[in-house]
Amino acid sequence: MASETSMFLSDQDRHHDQGTAQAVTGSKCSLLTLEPTVLGHVWPDERVVLGLRACKQLHRDLVLHCSGIDLLQKDNAKIIESSILKDFGRFSEHLNVKLRCNDRDAAMVLTRVLGTVNVRVHLDWARSVIGDEGTEILAMVLGKRDTLIHLNLSENGLHAEGARKLAGVIGKSETLTHLCLKRNRLGDDGVGMLAGAIGKCKALAFLDLAQTDFGDPGAVKLAEVLGECKALAHLSLRENRIGVNGGERLSAALGECKALVHLDLEGNKIGAGGAGPLSAALRGCSALSHLDLRDNAIGVGGAGRLAAVLGQCSALTWLDLSSNGIGDAGAERLAGVLGVCVALTHLDLGGNEI
Repeated sequence: MASETSMFLSDQDRHHDQGTAQAVTGSKCSLLTLEPTVLGHVWPDERVVLGLRACKQLHRDLVLHCSGIDLLQKDNAKIIESSILKDFGRFSEHLNVKLRCNDRDAAMVLTRVLGTVNVRVHLDWARSVIGDEGTEILAMVLGKRDTLIHLNLSENGLHAEGARKLAGVIGKSETLTHLCLKRNRLGDDGVGMLAGAIGKCKALAFLDLAQTDFGDPGAVKLAEVLGECKALAHLSLRENRIGVNGGERLSAALGECKALVHLDLEGNKIGAGGAGPLSAALRGCSALSHLDLRDNAIGVGGAGRLAAVLGQCSALTWLDLSSNGIGDAGAERLAGVLGVCVALTHLDLGGNEI
């Protein structure tokens, strides 16, 4: 498998000619790191253009990492916008552009850039703190073209209003495969508005709504659309407020997610009532290899229901049932089926007073 090559543009960089640039980018992708102390010297610079040409010729990804750039000095904002617009516009039809930011100002500059180029877009803007207002601007830009593949807006200060703006874009996307909104206070209203859009994302394979402050009402809305997410392989709803009712509804829907590989429900309270329907759903999740149910108060009854189906989960390799109050009786029921769980390599029963 080809290794990933990184090309760092700095004062000491020696990749000045096109032949060298092509050689450097001849593996998985080219990484252009714009360092604050170097930015004004290298952009726009022929070395950057050559790197883009190499990406075009070799059909590689281009990763643009903007971290800690001071947009108030050296006219950096203007430099980034004018140069990216010129060069991305020239080569965009061949590039998957991965834009990573960890500050709000850089994110807003790159948002304006996105509005002018037609590229397949991978956005990793965790902790950029763009808020609902920034999300509205981003949604307006992304809505112009269906090119979004990956969107990570975790820890960005989003609320229900930001979720509503995103839903309008996500619901129209035929390309989105990865959506991460964890650690935003979306609440039941925000998750409910996103749910309808998520159900329309036929390509969605990764969904992370961990720590987004929703309970049963939001879970019920998600349950109504999960059956439409046929490509969904990774689902994390950890550390929310999902109770028995939400757990029951979600569990019933998960049986339709035949491609599901990773399910994380840690830190909710689905209880034994939710564990029953989940156990039934596991029979249909033949690809499931990772199941995290720690701290869900499933008790002895929930452990028994899971034990009844674990032998049919032939792909399951990782199971965490810690801190569930299953006690000795629940542990005995689980122990009785471990002999037929041939793929299981990790089992955590800690914090269960066994």
